[in-house]
Amino acid sequence: MKRHSLFALIAIASAVLSCNMPAAAGPSNQTAGNQSATTMLAPTDTQPAATFTATATLALTDTPTFTPTATATSTITPTPTPAVPMVTPLKDSVNCRFGPGTEYVGIGALLVGSSVPILGKSSDGGWWLIQNPNTPGENCWVAGSVTVASGNLPTVGVVAAPATFVTKVTISADPTIVHAPGCTFPVSIGYSAVITVNGPLTVQWHWQLSQGDATAPEPLTFASFGSQTLEDNHHVGAVGDYWVKIIIDSPNNITAKANYKAVCP
Repeated sequence: MKRHSLFALIAIASAVLSCNMPAAAGPSNQTAGNQSATTMLAPTDTQPAATFTATATLALTDTPTFTPTATATSTITPTPTPAVPMVTPLKDSVNCRFGPGTEYVGIGALLVGSSVPILGKSSDGGWWLIQNPNTPGENCWVAGSVTVASGNLPTVGVVAAPATFVTKVTISADPTIVHAPGCTFPVSIGYSAVITVNGPLTVQWHWQLSQGDATAPEPLTFASFGSQTLEDNHHVGAVGDYWVKIIIDSPNNITAKANYKAVCP
């Protein structure tokens, strides 16, 4: 009885030991008799261990955009082209005068319904300078009191009044034939001259005779445009043809001449 127990203990121990010992190396497909033996390969140090690589995923975010702060800018308002200064009659057609005032002669007219550019103004602002509607290339003045002005008037510059002058001179002898009764000399001859100006001024003038005589220059003042008459006479001492002149010395030079004769019946 004890002997059988001992054999049983030995057999159990041998079985336990055989389970814990490594199997002998041999051909992988070695066959012992009719039984196939499968060899179990244990992991070795040369076999790389499985590696788990954690892949970090970086969440891409939009690059911050810096938006510039809006800057207030001034709004540029286009400046309209100034209207050309124009003038038109207020009610009736108006005189266009040589200078800025009623003391200047009228040399044209601005008719009702007409509108013309303003070229200048008088120093007192009461008259407008325009191109003469009746004579291209010539300027004249219209009164602000009888016209309507429009446009960019502050741009209109002051223009000085024009210099006035003598526009016409005539002279006549009376009579043109003087008779010496009984051929008695000297006999008297009369003559007159008319001086016309276009505005206020002072004229210097003198007479000149065919006999060689001449008077000293004299002034003649005009407060306004218009004409003045000068008269004089002198004596002739013989039969013959004569003449008399009036000479304007200033502001411009004009001469007028009249012919006459003395006869003896």
